[in-house]
Amino acid sequence: MRSVQALLKDRRRSQRGSVLSGVLIITAFLAIISGGLMTELSTNFLLSRNLVTRVATEATVNSAIELAMQQLGSTPIATGCISPGTVSLNGFTAVGSYVSCWPTVRQGETRFSPLSSSSTPFAVDGTHAVLPSGWNDYIVGDTGGTVHDFAFGSTSGWTIALGGSVTAPPAAFTDPSEPPAVSITVPVNNPTSSAPGCSSSQPCVALLSSPSHLALPRLNCYMPASHPVVSTPAEGRNFSNVVYFGDSVGNMYAYDATDDGSCAFLAGAPTTDGDDGVLAAPVVFPGPPGKKTNTDAIYVVVGDSAASRLVEYLYSSGRGGPALTEMASLALPAASARGLAVDGTTLPARLAVTFAGGTVALVQIGSDYSMSVAASGSIGTSISDAPTWCHCPGASNVIGVGGKNGALYLLDASLKTLATLPSVGAGISTTPQSDGVGEWFFGADDGYLYEAQQPAGESTMSVVAKYGGSGGAIGSGAQVGACANELCAYVASTAGPAYMVGMDARDAVLTACLSTAPPACSGQNPRLWTSLEVGESGSPQTVHIQGWSYYSP
Repeated sequence: MRSVQALLKDRRRSQRGSVLSGVLIITAFLAIISGGLMTELSTNFLLSRNLVTRVATEATVNSAIELAMQQLGSTPIATGCISPGTVSLNGFTAVGSYVSCWPTVRQGETRFSPLSSSSTPFAVDGTHAVLPSGWNDYIVGDTGGTVHDFAFGSTSGWTIALGGSVTAPPAAFTDPSEPPAVSITVPVNNPTSSAPGCSSSQPCVALLSSPSHLALPRLNCYMPASHPVVSTPAEGRNFSNVVYFGDSVGNMYAYDATDDGSCAFLAGAPTTDGDDGVLAAPVVFPGPPGKKTNTDAIYVVVGDSAASRLVEYLYSSGRGGPALTEMASLALPAASARGLAVDGTTLPARLAVTFAGGTVALVQIGSDYSMSVAASGSIGTSISDAPTWCHCPGASNVIGVGGKNGALYLLDASLKTLATLPSVGAGISTTPQSDGVGEWFFGADDGYLYEAQQPAGESTMSVVAKYGGSGGAIGSGAQVGACANELCAYVASTAGPAYMVGMDARDAVLTACLSTAPPACSGQNPRLWTSLEVGESGSPQTVHIQGWSYYSP
């Protein structure tokens, strides 16, 4: 009996131990579940907070890109790509920056518009005439003696047939006797259109007179020369009624180029050195005051295949009548000059002169009208046309030269190389042109118009767009300028006709990132990369997104 009672007591102890173990197990299990739940909740809270932060930062960089797109669409294309602004949003600051940006023709639109059906070749550069009277025109002459004029941005305009052949770029001036009337001078050989002053077997300069912009001008008269005129006439400074030009053997002429002047001969200066021709357009500055009259100082490059000189002439009009006098001469470092470009309209001034063998010279003209060669160098290939002097952003003074090897060279004011565009595969026989804010344009012998750009901080340029072709070499170089909200370029072909490119959009690659020191985007996340096109004809705010990615692809 006692043994049975002892056994019952031991079972109760065993049951108490089993309950305690169960409680401990349940407690441990609940602790594990609780810990897991807390961990999951904490993780979810962290993920949610990170997601909220990411959405906020991405919204900020998105806004920076949207601001840049809005700025591009609100800015005329000819003024370049405006620097993106800074955006502060959601407690963050974001800034956009360009990987690249350039003017272009909207995809799907006509990229190379012929201006006429004429097949007459063009062999001399045209002129971009911008005058206070409202003229903003492209004027060019062909080898058939026809002069064409187009308002910048237009593919239609007027033509005048002079006959013969146009031998140099035209020039346009406000007529001081009848403003806002315009005088247009056109060097031409053997014209067949009759007017006083020139026979059909004589070289001369035609004077066209237009009463207002877009009005068809009339052939007023001719200013005869003894030999062909192969450089553009230049307007006087102190004598705004006078036009100066030289012929292919070095004779210099001064004529009255106003509507009521009837192409009156005023003065001349015979060549002083045999067959040296006037090879580059005259550059005119207000001359030193005379005793009883003002004067004009005229500088021309003369020469042949053996030597070249820069010659200074002085035009005056006193009691003895008008006079054109050679004042000084400066030997230049190479022969066969191809053209010049000047850095300004007042003295002191600098002239960049190109030569057929590849030499480029820089001439300084002082405030006292003195001349000196300041620098000389070579691009290493032959040159066919004049240089361009650009007061470009950043480098300020940039001289552009096209090479017959198909390369484009940008030089500084000491003729050191700033950047080079490697050969495009066809020679450049025309003068390159800049839009003044970073783009360079040139026509090549393959019939295409090229648009080139120098990436920031780099010495090698790249082609960003190519327009054409024309079926023949570009024989009349690019003329570039603003046209409404667009940027327009005109060229003409040796196969005819002339062409216009109307750039109504911008291709751009933009990035944006969080930054406390704009525009330093390196290493900042999230970073938004966007490839886009902004603008189209008649709708500058139109945006076409071509691709996008967070972080740089």
